[in-house]
Amino acid sequence: MSKSEEGNRELSREEKLHMGNEIEKLKLSAFNDALFFSNNKIPAEIESEWLNYITQFEEQAGNVDQITVSERLGNPEFPSIEKLTLNEAEKMLDKVQKLMAENGLYLETIVEMPAAEIYRFIIEELFQHEIDDLKIEGLQTCFIYEEFHPNDGLDIEQTLDDFIRQTLSSDFRDYLDMHLAESILNSKEEFISKEKAVEKAIAFGDLYEHFTIEKLEDFDIKIDEEQMRSSVTFQLSFTAVSGDVSHCFEGTARATLHKGNLGYWNIVTLEFPGFNF
Repeated sequence: MSKSEEGNRELSREEKLHMGNEIEKLKLSAFNDALFFSNNKIPAEIESEWLNYITQFEEQAGNVDQITVSERLGNPEFPSIEKLTLNEAEKMLDKVQKLMAENGLYLETIVEMPAAEIYRFIIEELFQHEIDDLKIEGLQTCFIYEEFHPNDGLDIEQTLDDFIRQTLSSDFRDYLDMHLAESILNSKEEFISKEKAVEKAIAFGDLYEHFTIEKLEDFDIKIDEEQMRSSVTFQLSFTAVSGDVSHCFEGTARATLHKGNLGYWNIVTLEFPGFNF
């Protein structure tokens, strides 16, 4: 095909969508500082729909009003938890969750909670929570119960679980410092920086080719609410492999954590079989 014939060729629908997507990306990059990474595996039609959602969101987010969850739902009236039996509370919870889903609103819990408490939380607290009054088809908003009622024991367990799994993996090590306090107390009772602590964790992880965690459980957590500190013991066992050689580590792990001003629990000390700061 000659250059003139190629220039006069009618673009296919896929090519037109692709060209439109590239133009939309340029607009979003220029006016909203958006960054895009190329992925030719995404069908142009799907990418176009996705870009349309982003454009709608950016257009509305710049000048959006705040409304309560109750207002989004049309200010429905539900009986208070005190007036319901347990069976009635479960039925009312199902009803209010269906109404929320119809309006793109969802509530999740990290740990299982009684139906009566979830119902109480929705009608007494969540209904008064303010959200952006965005009107975008298909937009969903998900709330997490524990973000309103933090579970310190769960947060502590998750912090230690994440740090250990990230240490014993080649992935996600860039996030190790997120779990640490600014100063770490090492095995010599000396304070070191979190940067130095991360170096030690990575150095341990690099000693072996890969790890398999068999047990990370039985957390015993004691919290001093006045000092915002916690002491923790738990059971850990894992296998470290290098070539044909494997080493098994098993025993009790110990840690102390401090709760920062933002409400996150950060590791101050940590020792587990084969490792300490």
